[in-house]
Amino acid sequence: SIGTLVKRVQGRQDGVKHTERGRSGMVEQVTAFFSDNWLALLTIINSVFLAFGVKWYDKKIQSSVNKEIEFYKSILNKEIEEYKINLNILYYKKSSYSKIETKVLRELWSHFIDLFYNFQNSMKAFKTYPDVSSMSFIELNEYIDDIDGITESQKDRILKSNDKQKEIQILLNWISLVKTKEYYNNCVEYLEKNSVFVSPKIKEKFNLISKKMRENINDYDIRLRDMFAHREEHVYKTYSNVLEEVENIKKEIEKEIQQIFFPDNIA
Repeated sequence: SIGTLVKRVQGRQDGVKHTERGRSGMVEQVTAFFSDNWLALLTIINSVFLAFGVKWYDKKIQSSVNKEIEFYKSILNKEIEEYKINLNILYYKKSSYSKIETKVLRELWSHFIDLFYNFQNSMKAFKTYPDVSSMSFIELNEYIDDIDGITESQKDRILKSNDKQKEIQILLNWISLVKTKEYYNNCVEYLEKNSVFVSPKIKEKFNLISKKMRENINDYDIRLRDMFAHREEHVYKTYSNVLEEVENIKKEIEKEIQQIFFPDNIA
């Protein structure tokens, strides 16, 4: 009936109102709880974050750091490999250069020693010559035949000369000078062809000693055209001084070369 229906509706409305009042009361209770305990709740939240959030964050950071480390590690390994390759190439080049340098210096020194002693022999003031006057014609022929580098025309000139002693001395001086020129040219030519493998300091000293030798070889060549011009006293002194200078430069070059091969043994 209508009365019953009205009662049911009113009952439902009363239930809704009751429920709303209950909810309102619960909200008020929760609000009051949070108001009274907000500090404790923040402490709990902070503890939970420290317990779980920080660990998660640390893992994330560590993962990122590890990735960066691996990235830079790969780059570093690549650079190390490239460095090893370049180092091996450099070592090979240095080793190869050292072998070439050793060969060049050894050969250059050999050329120079030949030149040095022939130059010394040509420029020295006192020389010994055979006493032609004490030789028989057969002995003189045998001696002349044993002279290295003599030509048939030179041999005939000696044998036909009225002053065979003078002709022998001229010939021996010329032959000595020709040999010295030959050794000089060989040494200078070898140095020029291989100068790239000779240190600037050693090359400078070789050039200096070559210049002094060349000047005096040319001077001696001119003087030899006059039998006695090269035997004047002041010429002896000049050549003697030159020989002393050349000897000193030779010692400097020798020391420089030894410094390359035996650095620990050279003061």
